Amino acid sequence: MLERCPSFAAKTRQSVHLYGKHLVGSGDYLEQRIDGVHRFRVEVKMQIGEDLRSLLHVCDGRYLWRCESYQGKGSAERVDLARVARALEGRTEPLSPDQLQWHTRLGGLSDLLRDLRDHFAFTAVAATTLADQTPVVRLEGSWRPERLASVMQSETLQPKPGRHAGPSLAEHVPDRVVLFLGRDDLFPFRVEYRRRSPSLLPGDAEDRVTVAMDLFEVSFNPMVNPSRFVFTPGNLEHSDETDRFLERLGVVKRR
Repeated sequence: MLERCPSFAAKTRQSVHLYGKHLVGSGDYLEQRIDGVHRFRVEVKMQIGEDLRSLLHVCDGRYLWRCESYQGKGSAERVDLARVARALEGRTEPLSPDQLQWHTRLGGLSDLLRDLRDHFAFTAVAATTLADQTPVVRLEGSWRPERLASVMQSETLQPKPGRHAGPSLAEHVPDRVVLFLGRDDLFPFRVEYRRRSPSLLPGDAEDRVTVAMDLFEVSFNPMVNPSRFVFTPGNLEHSDETDRFLERLGVVKRR
């Protein structure tokens, strides 16, 4: 649905319950697709104690910027997308699936949904409504075995309590994902990352939402000023991360 919509805008709300802390955030999301060029702007502000952490991801089709500011300090990273395209076009060997689809992995809502599809198998489906009475379809996804095996290899595993001791995933890794799509337009209004925690009662477990994101006040096909997708760092400390991006794609070797 998102790929077929020329543009949309939404407010966002985030909630995090991890490691004994509760964090809330809010922001704005803007996306536009014109003449094959994908542009997006994601802004999030999250209160951490007495300080405000700000995150900005913005892509104008030529550059991808990731910026962060916290406790009076800020930094920005840039990826030169034209240089990435030239590097891939100049390769003589066949491109891998990740290399062929690199332009779809830059960030934004579409990228998030692809990651969910690639990592989780969605099977449980039910009709429901959100708190604001938006009619949605609830989809619950569990880990794809090969993806879970990869995560378990990369994460620091903790011993499980109880008689059947064994490794368990770190607290920030979810057991499953719940996705709420609009019944009429299949727009992703809410994403929940869930985790079952052991209980003191035998055979019981606490089911809790560790991370959630809501999109609301959604506007489809609004008039968008192209300048919203342009970013200039000004005096902000910034670096070019194009080489690292190419390394992750396997286009150039790590130094």
